Parts: sequence; C-alpha cells; structure tokens
Amino acid sequence: MPFCTHCGTEYANGARFCSHCGSPLPGRAVPISVSDGHSSDTRKVKFAGEVVKCPNCGELMPSFSSTCPSCGWELRGDTSASRVRELEQQLAALQNQSNGKDHEIARALGLAGLPQNDRKAVNLIETFAIPNTKEDILEFMFTASSNIDPHAINGIGGLSGYNNASDLQRAKAYSQAWLSKMNQCYQKAEISLSGTHELSQIEEIYTNVHKQIESASFKSFMRYGLLMLLLVFLFIFNSIALR
Repeated sequence: MPFCTHCGTEYANGARFCSHCGSPLPGRAVPISVSDGHSSDTRKVKFAGEVVKCPNCGELMPSFSSTCPSCGWELRGDTSASRVRELEQQLAALQNQSNGKDHEIARALGLAGLPQNDRKAVNLIETFAIPNTKEDILEFMFTASSNIDPHAINGIGGLSGYNNASDLQRAKAYSQAWLSKMNQCYQKAEISLSGTHELSQIEEIYTNVHKQIESASFKSFMRYGLLMLLLVFLFIFNSIALR
C-alpha cells in the first residue's frame, strides 16, 4: 500500500485525501469552491497554532503534558527555562531604567501611579506563559517566590525598609503580580505533575509563601491594634486628667 508524502501515513488505494493530515494524494486532485468564488483543482489545508509531538514515538501531546501518554517519554529541553531567564533579564532591564528620574519625581510628588517602566514590568509578569515541564515549573516557582515580599503585599512599609509610599506601592505591585502568577503555576502543577516528587517541592514553596503572607498580615494587625489601644488609653487618661 502507498504512503502519504506529507506525513508518512499509509493509505488505501483509491483514497483521495490522507486520513491523518488531510493532504491530497497523488493523482487525485478534486475541484472545490473557495471563498473568492473561483474554482480550484487542489484541496487547501490551513493549519493554526502548533502541534507538539513526542520526540520518541511521534504521538500527539495533550496540552499541559510533561510526559508522553503513549510511551512515557519525559519532555525536557531548555526552551521554557530560557524563557524564565529571558523574563528575568527583561524585568531587570526595565527596573534599571526606572530607577532614575521617574522614581525621584514620584517620590518627590507622592504620585500614586507607578512609573511607565514599572507598569510594563508588572504586565510582563502577569502575561508570562507558564512552562510545562517539571524542571521549568519548579524553576519558575523558585523565581516567583523569591520576588514576593509578604510585608509589601500587606502594605507594611516600615517592616520591609520602605520609607515612602511610592517605594511601598511599587514593591506591592510587583509582589502581587508574582503571587498571582505563582498561584496559577501551582494550579497547573497540580494537573500536570500529579503524583510526582516535583509537585511536593512546589507545594512546599507555595505553602511557605502563603504562611509568610499570613504571618505578615498578623504582624500588621497586632501593630495597628496596639497603636489603637495606645491611642484609646491616652484619650481616656487625658479625659480623666482634665476633670
């Protein structure tokens, strides 16, 4: 039996189109009507997006898969990992550019909005496509967790060394963007890495970050709670003293 010259699939004699890829087979041109109203003697095939196949057996890979469902081959490579490093480089470049006059003006005027380069950086984080493989997801979790400031997320400037509202707002915007993306990465890992050792490591990172945020929130509550108690005590003391 002959084989399709496009994808290599075997086909029966007399077939007009390949049952696997839809390509026209030799000697079997079929007229069809196209959108411009003219007749064509070849079948047109249009592909959209990317088709990922296992490099070991050629099986089509489902979305979010890190291993081949047919042969168990584990997908590895530096493409996604390099994207994580590329993201870090782009963020570093934008942050270096925004450490100049924009921040000085924002601090001097007490502007509420972030400088343009910081907005671009936050948008880069929020729109970053989470990788698929175990190693790359784990690398991204490490990167995200190291860029999250629990105190900034809770708006606690003094405990993190932010001496003005502009710096605190900037740190909070970055931290919230990283936290949101880290949560998405964790949800994806639960689906694609279920039952693996890497998922346990990712769960540990995820849990530690959220514990730190909860701890910072409690410290913030205690700090402002004690301050309120002190103010109430001073008010009562002054009221008694004035009688």
